[in-house]
Amino acid sequence: MIFDAFVQKAVAPDIKLDLKDLKTYYAQHAQQYTSPKLLRIKSLIFGKRSDAVAAIDKLKKGTDFNWLGSNAAGQLDPDTMGILNFDGQLITLSSLSESLQKAVSGAEAGDFRLYESPLGQFYVLYIYQVVPAKLQPFEEVRQEIAQKVFKDKMKASIALWAEKLKEYYPVKIYRTDLQR
Repeated sequence: MIFDAFVQKAVAPDIKLDLKDLKTYYAQHAQQYTSPKLLRIKSLIFGKRSDAVAAIDKLKKGTDFNWLGSNAAGQLDPDTMGILNFDGQLITLSSLSESLQKAVSGAEAGDFRLYESPLGQFYVLYIYQVVPAKLQPFEEVRQEIAQKVFKDKMKASIALWAEKLKEYYPVKIYRTDLQR
């Protein structure tokens, strides 16, 4: 209780937050305030690379994706064990495997990509929507940032007070193997 009273009376009043501190924190931690890139993907799955390449050629020439999905030869049954299901739900780019991320890297809405899975299946990926990553506006996260900056400044100030106290009152540390 005494420590808390000391912090509230001696440390906290000296901590000042200014807009510059908040904006600096926001800029340095922009990744935390950015929504991830999202994709909507549909897929056709083939057992042979040549069938998948032929499907992509047809799609690039204007064949309807859904029609091709119903009529293309060499497709694998969607219930086959190990098949990835891309049913058009929004998915985050970061949730995909590294090799799949590489396959769709730089894709824009309307692109077709070929992906070979580690199990030897060939996916024709139709990226039909891309929602770019978006940084939240500063005003929306200002309160959260203010709390974090205040907490950081509070820790730093308490550490300074602890160092000052150590100058006047010797401290002996008997055990260093304890973790907090």
